[in-house]
Amino acid sequence: MASAGDSPAALIDSNVIDYAFKPVTRLLAVQILDQVADNYKVVISEYVRFELYRGLAMSKIPSLKQLLDSFVALPVDRGVLDVAAALSTCYQSDAQTKDQHKSFSDGDIIIAATAFRHQSAIITANRRDFPAPYFNEAAKYTVFDSRKRPISIYELSPDVSYLNAMLSICYPKVNA
Repeated sequence: MASAGDSPAALIDSNVIDYAFKPVTRLLAVQILDQVADNYKVVISEYVRFELYRGLAMSKIPSLKQLLDSFVALPVDRGVLDVAAALSTCYQSDAQTKDQHKSFSDGDIIIAATAFRHQSAIITANRRDFPAPYFNEAAKYTVFDSRKRPISIYELSPDVSYLNAMLSICYPKVNA
């Protein structure tokens, strides 16, 4: 699924992988991932691996492993965790996100931080997990499941300039 070359990366959120893993929505999710792969190198965060394996029935592990192994996985390292801590602090301090900061899971903050750290887009089915103005909507894909219900998948780009501006306000540097 990952395209070759020096394409920018698109980080796939666990909810999109979940759609690709379920028989009812598999084809739709694969179509979206193929569209994304036309413009991006499709990657996941190591945290997504954790989210998807957590609590999974043993019988499903081999097929999930096969699917996840088809993606390059970006590490959750010290740099990502440092950005995640700063991002969480900014979400809590920023007038535009402070009312909803408790709704952001640690996992979504880690995925968001991975996108900032690697300057990659995020492909997600849950726009609220990656709030504006930290993330801008670049595209929206709408597909329908087998019951003809719409499923929206968003392509979001991290706004590095906005985060940097907020960091100077809400996350002071430590003088060494």
